[in-house]
Amino acid sequence: QLGLAHGARLVEPSPSWYGMDPIHVRRSMRHEAWKHILHHPRLPHAGSPRGGGRLPLFGAAELRLFGVPRRNPQPVCRFKDGTTVALY
Repeated sequence: QLGLAHGARLVEPSPSWYGMDPIHVRRSMRHEAWKHILHHPRLPHAGSPRGGGRLPLFGAAELRLFGVPRRNPQPVCRFKDGTTVALY
């Protein structure tokens, strides 16, 4: 209700994106999931030159990569039109 009151877009995740772990998207489904999550008529399509930004593969604010803790500044992506993406 709070999101709708402020004009936020709700994205319903597909159960097919998940395996036994109902929290993390399966690696094989990440492309499809992000394509669906980020799809919006006013946003540039992935690979579009007018977008001016790219989401990094390991862009989460905090993660472990091969057991090594890693922190990334947020937002991880800033498009030419001023749109930002933060991954938490």
